[in-house]
Amino acid sequence: MKKKYLAYFFTIQLLVSPLASAHSLEMVSASSLISGVLHPLLGLDHLVILLAMGMIVGKLTKTKQVGALCCTALVALMVVGLVAGAHVGAPDVIEIIIAGSIFLAAFALWQSTSSHGIAKILFVLSSLTLLAHGWAHGVEMGHASIVMFTLGMGMSSMLCTAIGVYLAQRISAPILASTVASSGLLLTMIG
Repeated sequence: MKKKYLAYFFTIQLLVSPLASAHSLEMVSASSLISGVLHPLLGLDHLVILLAMGMIVGKLTKTKQVGALCCTALVALMVVGLVAGAHVGAPDVIEIIIAGSIFLAAFALWQSTSSHGIAKILFVLSSLTLLAHGWAHGVEMGHASIVMFTLGMGMSSMLCTAIGVYLAQRISAPILASTVASSGLLLTMIG
């Protein structure tokens, strides 16, 4: 019974998150530690993808050490994307990749209970889309001092993925996958 209430609580939290895009120039232009910490928590696209990726890690990994390593690698991919975006610029498809990443993660989560390797392949593909999430910030920030912002963003991103792992251990994959996909639809509609 507790799992059912936790699933409802999680669903409500995702749906009532701030509906503003995480890529607001006002928020990103403040390259402070606090801005970095708040960014993944206040941007629906980042919150959903980070929770979803943590959920996939929670479903696919067997030990806490492997899970922690995977979460660290996910955040590192976002940081690499941020640095690359600051130096290279944005491809035209970056926002499409970001929106699609949520549906890809939902599908990976849905497949996480299957015994075949498709879930692992989908996880790798979903992980690579985190480059785009970081990239968008790097482009918006340009060559501004991004060190403190990146540190803050990394800390709260680790927290979000860890919460995703925790939720994955307590809620079934179909409920989690449908919640992530519903959040993706909501994001697309407001986007």
